[in-house]
Amino acid sequence: MPGWLGTLLVDGVGVFIGAALGALFGYLLSMYQSDQETKARRDELISLLSHQFLVLEDDIPPFDPRIGRYLDPLYVSAVDGLLDGRTLEYRFDSHLIRGLDLPRLSILRYNEYCIDFNRTLTNLEIDVDNRGRSYAYATQKYHTVITCKEGVLTFLAMPKDEPPPSGLRARWQRLRSRGR
Repeated sequence: MPGWLGTLLVDGVGVFIGAALGALFGYLLSMYQSDQETKARRDELISLLSHQFLVLEDDIPPFDPRIGRYLDPLYVSAVDGLLDGRTLEYRFDSHLIRGLDLPRLSILRYNEYCIDFNRTLTNLEIDVDNRGRSYAYATQKYHTVITCKEGVLTFLAMPKDEPPPSGLRARWQRLRSRGR
């Protein structure tokens, strides 16, 4: 083998090892950055969820047929942000995912009854008794939302026994569990 070929091979192996190490470092850095972004998004959305639930009043005023009071629908955007599939991990946050599903459904049901009641106010052919019944249904659904709110706030305030692994350690555990 000529001398120039050996030099070329030695230099090529060095370049290949350097490129492989650079790619590995870039991959690990991107995984770390992705985990940090997910953790920050999760923490911020949980903080926003707590704030959005805390500003909900515990009760709505009683029905008064003399006042044409519309019911406001509820919008708790943090629940959808947490359940979008990019923020919470099913393996580590399954308890929180299950805990957020009922409030989300309760809010949707309340909003449906809220819209129904608001329509009864605009329709003059509907008598006061039916409006009162529609208001009572909406009030029941609102109390369900408040019960869910209290459950979620209690859950979020509970100390965690052992936090789920995060960062590169969590990625490594996930990759090992998948058999890669």
